[in-house]
Amino acid sequence: MLTTQNEAIRNAYERLQHVSSDEKMRAQAISREKALRDWNSSINGSYRAGFEQGENVGFERGESVGAQKERDAVAASMVSFMKSRNDSDEVILDFLMNTFPITAKEAAKYLKREESKDMKQEINS
Repeated sequence: MLTTQNEAIRNAYERLQHVSSDEKMRAQAISREKALRDWNSSINGSYRAGFEQGENVGFERGESVGAQKERDAVAASMVSFMKSRNDSDEVILDFLMNTFPITAKEAAKYLKREESKDMKQEINS
């Protein structure tokens, strides 16, 4: 048999037999295994909960960024349209502030972007 051929394996086998036959040591080993399984389960559950929380935060941020981009596109389109009708800056700013939940400063940025685009088009023409 292999256990009789190798001294280290034989010693380990004898130790295992001794531990297995001692009820107190066996109970301690079972208790240690259970504690390790419980700890691993706890860590795994915490990891999953943290992962889900991170995923939700990322999703919310993505939605927020998407909504901002959509608002920017709609506002820029409206400014361009209103400029083409020769609406005054005051009318455009008022429209933007009443249509979108933005301040006068933010509305002015949309107006400034459109003016910047117009200047670029004039230069390129």
